[in-house]
Amino acid sequence: MTLYDSESLDQDVFSQYKSDHRHGLTLSDTLYHRTWLDTLWFAGLGVTSNEDFGPDNFNYRLGWRQLLGPLQVDLEYRGTRFLNDADRVAAYTREVGTLNFLWELWMEDQHRIEVLLTLQRDFHDSETLGMLSFFWHGGNGRGYRDFWPGEVDFLDLRERRASVAKNNGIDDGNAD
Repeated sequence: MTLYDSESLDQDVFSQYKSDHRHGLTLSDTLYHRTWLDTLWFAGLGVTSNEDFGPDNFNYRLGWRQLLGPLQVDLEYRGTRFLNDADRVAAYTREVGTLNFLWELWMEDQHRIEVLLTLQRDFHDSETLGMLSFFWHGGNGRGYRDFWPGEVDFLDLRERRASVAKNNGIDDGNAD
């Protein structure tokens, strides 16, 4: 094991795991099934190697996403099975459950506010985490064009909702 001077390390980036696993491979895939326009189910599997390219851990995830008007609900369960190796005395499994509530409000000129409530339960360490986040997207008519493809869930439905907010649609200019 290499000793590091804690004064010279960025503790937000450094971890003993990263020090012991400077390179390797991860192979994974996730299957998505959009049952209805506003419902998404997914399941994924993966494996990550050690530096010698032997297996270090296996991971899995199961989840569901539901759009209910301006509210999106996400439920995900994921686990990682770390195998016994030279860096780990015994094999163990870390399991985490996450529940997200994402609410969005469209305003004039395609400005958008999002409020995200995250509840996360680490079953391995018996810890619960809660987080509340606020986002303001100053669109100025750009809508979702500044997001990567696949970054926004239910993009087709969300774009329809944006166009009905005041001053976000296209009209012919004739005031009746």
